[in-house]
Formats: sequence, structure tokens, C-alpha cells
Amino acid sequence: MGHPPPLIAVHGLILDSDEAALVQAVSFYSRWLPGDGRYVQRSTFAVGGPLFVAGSLAATAIGNSRRAQAARYEAAPRWRQHQSSPILLTNKRVRCCAALSGWLSFDYGAVTEFYPDLDRWAVVFSFGDRCAPLRLEGPAVPAIVLWTAIGILGPRWRNDPRLAPILPPPASGGA
Repeated sequence: MGHPPPLIAVHGLILDSDEAALVQAVSFYSRWLPGDGRYVQRSTFAVGGPLFVAGSLAATAIGNSRRAQAARYEAAPRWRQHQSSPILLTNKRVRCCAALSGWLSFDYGAVTEFYPDLDRWAVVFSFGDRCAPLRLEGPAVPAIVLWTAIGILGPRWRNDPRLAPILPPPASGGA
């Protein structure tokens, strides 16, 4: 594994002068984000007999309670913005093209947590307070994990047991 990867020509995106493109792929992209939790509380104006008015008010209260409960559920953080996204890995960062945001940049130096899950073809990157965690999934994940591990961990990547499925077997020293 002493050979550098072939470099990819990139047109359109501007890379830093000391930045080299290593992998271009498509991956499933999502972010760990809360929802807005908004809902509209309804009010009722009912005219009629006491049973009708009481029933209308009770139905409105039940509806408002259900909308509030749904809004609380929606406000909880979870994986959102699921989409297929072009991905560009460089020696410095991961670039993802998100439908709502365009090309986003995730520098290896900003990664505070790195969770490759090669059995599920997924990897999660956390960035502390800088931005929401990023999850990438799909067939390109082994290449994404390999090159991001090198960028994030440096030479320590070879000792990470989570990367064992993509590492070559140790050379046998037998005679």
C-alpha cells in the first residue's frame, strides 16, 4: 500500500492549491438534525346546544394535543435530508453536493468523531459544535472510509480495528 492513489481531474469546483482529488463517487447523504417542531394550534367557535359545544371544544383540544405531540416528535434530532449526493474526497476534506445547500465542505481537521460501519456500508462523521453530524451510506463507503481514515487519523489508520475488513491480510512470514 505504498503507492499514492491516481489523482482525479476536477472541473468546476475550486480546490486549494495544495489539495488533490482522490475519489469521486455517489453516496446516500443524511445529517443528524432537529426538526422545527412548529404546529398550528386550532381554536373553535361553536354555536348550538351544550353537548354540541362541549363536543366541539373537546375535539379541538384532542386535535391540538395530537398536533403538539407530533410537533415534539418532529423536533427531536434524527437523520434527515436523505438524498443521493455526489461526493468528492480530497487529501484535505470531504465535499458533498446537497440538494438544498449545494457543495458542502467537511475538513478532516474538523472531525471530532469518526464511526465507520463497514458491515452496514455506512460512515458517520461528527464535528463537535461546528455543524451537524454527517452520514454517508452505500457501495462507495469502503473507499470513502479508507481515504477519510487516512486523512483523519494519519498513520494511525492502519491500527484501527474497525477498518480490518478493508485492510489486506498481514503478509505471512513462513518459509
